[in-house]
Amino acid sequence: MPVTSGKPIPELTKKQKERFFSLFKKRGRRPCWLWTGLAGYNGYGQITFNRTTISAHRISYGLATGKDLTGKTLLHSCHNPSCVNPNHLSIGTQSKNMQQAADLGITNKKLKPFQVQAIRQYYKNGMKPKDLAKVFKVRQQTIYDIIRYRTWKHLR
Repeated sequence: MPVTSGKPIPELTKKQKERFFSLFKKRGRRPCWLWTGLAGYNGYGQITFNRTTISAHRISYGLATGKDLTGKTLLHSCHNPSCVNPNHLSIGTQSKNMQQAADLGITNKKLKPFQVQAIRQYYKNGMKPKDLAKVFKVRQQTIYDIIRYRTWKHLR
């Protein structure tokens, strides 16, 4: 999964922190905290402070840990780009991130996690793999791999 790395976390005012905390939903203690603000093409939340756009998960991790993230890559243990739960984030390397994706079978860059979940639900509701492939503009084999959990294994 692509990740944003490098930008330092700016000092935030109380008002900026309040704005940040208003843009995600917490559901219980452990699940993902879903970003509801703007997102980039890759699904990662984004927020702009003082004319600088920063990934929301980086703000969350920086606020929670106080660590300097300049030049660092953050990994999502949940593999959900819209998650900003700092308990799901850790500092790592891009190569480790790519290895985790390969281990989990996350190789299809055309589909987003919500689409994979939708494919599985439509299939359970009786939609044929051939039709799903047309709707989602992927090969029929990709659909079979998704519904048989050969790929996107982490999404249940």
